[in-house]
Amino acid sequence: MLHEFAVDPQGLGRFGPMWILMDQFGVSKGRIICKFPGNWTRLVYDAICTSDCPDVEKKSIVNRLNRLKQSLGKLSESRQYSGQEWLNAAIQSHAQQEFKAIVCDTADPRCAQLLTPRDATEDNPNWSIPTGCVIPRTARRIAACAAPLGKISKQLLFVDPYLSGDPNRTRVIREALRACGAQTRSFGRIELHATDKCGVLSEFARVLQKSVIEELACPIEIAVFQWDFKESGDRMHPRYFLTERGGIRFDYGFAEGNAGETTDVQLLNDELYLARWNDYQPNSAAFNLRDKLVVK
Repeated sequence: MLHEFAVDPQGLGRFGPMWILMDQFGVSKGRIICKFPGNWTRLVYDAICTSDCPDVEKKSIVNRLNRLKQSLGKLSESRQYSGQEWLNAAIQSHAQQEFKAIVCDTADPRCAQLLTPRDATEDNPNWSIPTGCVIPRTARRIAACAAPLGKISKQLLFVDPYLSGDPNRTRVIREALRACGAQTRSFGRIELHATDKCGVLSEFARVLQKSVIEELACPIEIAVFQWDFKESGDRMHPRYFLTERGGIRFDYGFAEGNAGETTDVQLLNDELYLARWNDYQPNSAAFNLRDKLVVK
C-alpha cells in the first residue's frame, strides 16, 4: 500500500508538470519519495535557486518543497547512491533494490519503471497504488503492513480498544515494532491506546515488559494509555496505526486470527488521519484518560 519512488531533484527546479505531479505524493495516497541521495531536499533547493525563473516563482516553489517534506522517506541503509549523474545512479540502485518507479521529466528506454509526468496515469501499474488491501490475520503480515510507515516515522501509536496481554495481541505489537526497526533505531514515542478491556494496567504493563521489550532486547519505552468513553461521546472502536506522517486502519486490530481469517487494511485520507491523530493525544477532547503507565 505504501511504495517508494525516486524523483529527479533537477526536474523540480522550476514550476511545471513535475511539480504538479508532486501533489499526488503522500502517505494517504500510498506514495513516498525516497531521499535519493540523502541530501535530496538540498539538491531540489539548489535547483530552485539556480533556475532562471522569477523570484516570486522561486519563493512559491520553496513553499511547495516545505509542504512536500511530509511525503519524504529516508534513504535506507541497504540502498546506496553511487555519486554519479542522478538518473544513472537511480537506475543502478533500482536494479539492486527496486523503486516503485523512477520519476523524471525525460524518458529513458533503459528502465521500464521510469515515469514522466505524462505517463503517471491511474491505468499505469508503475503509478497506480491501491490504498487498501486484504491480508491474513498473522503477526507477520500485520507487521509488514505497518512497517513502511513506521520506518519513516518517529512516533508510533497503536490504537485498539481490545489490546491486552493475550499472546495473540502482544505478538503482533512485538513483530510490528521489530518490522519498524525498533532494534536498530530510536523513536520519539511508542504508545498503546486501549480501554478497560486491557484489564489491570499494571498487569498489562508487566506482560508487555516481558513479552515485548525483553523479547526485542533493545532499550525502548512504551507508554500505555487507558481511555474511558465520555458520556454521549464517541466510542473507541476502529483500530489504527498512527504516526506523525499518516495512518492505517486495521479492521480487526492488532491480534492474530485463526487460520484462514483475514482483515481489511486501509490507508487513512488526510482529513480522517488528522481527526484520529488528535483523538489520541494526551489532551484528547474525544475521551477521558483513566490511567497511563510507561513500560521500559
